[in-house]
Amino acid sequence: MSSLHPQLTRVREDLRLAEERLRRLSGGLGEADWLRDAPGGGWSAAACVEHLNLVTLAMLPRLREGLEKARQLQVDPNRRLRKGLIGWMLSAGSGPGRGLRIRTARAFDPHRLPPVDEIMEQWQGLLAEQLVLVEEGDGLPLDRVRMISPVDGRFSYNLYAAMCILPAHHLRHIQQAEKAAGA
Repeated sequence: MSSLHPQLTRVREDLRLAEERLRRLSGGLGEADWLRDAPGGGWSAAACVEHLNLVTLAMLPRLREGLEKARQLQVDPNRRLRKGLIGWMLSAGSGPGRGLRIRTARAFDPHRLPPVDEIMEQWQGLLAEQLVLVEEGDGLPLDRVRMISPVDGRFSYNLYAAMCILPAHHLRHIQQAEKAAGA
């Protein structure tokens, strides 16, 4: 197996970090802990993870479609990938503790929660899909294919930026879930 592009290795590591933090959180929580609203009226830990599921479900088809387009392009597979201005701003601002706050679109507001075990099972499956797409993107010109944001159609960014935005967004909301659960 060839080694993964260093920038995609970082994306994979960030996804694994999100997985580890959520695994640690879930190890000590009961159902009531998952469903308790955050202090100050924020989302519960379960709602944070369900929000991640909703956003990821919207992103994955666009990433798959973009990968198909990227496979048609010829570019040096070892070159540095660029996020572009919008992609850089969104990936930098989406991480934990960042000041960028975007009002959640109704489609991604977790107002109806399935059982917590279903939320977690879906998150794990979606994470596995993201990891596969990162691997499939290796050697492709991910920064040469743009996609429109499923969250806000006013924004578009390249596939590499999208792959960076997802783990940053995961880590932000996992941190929010940790606070909601009192972990």
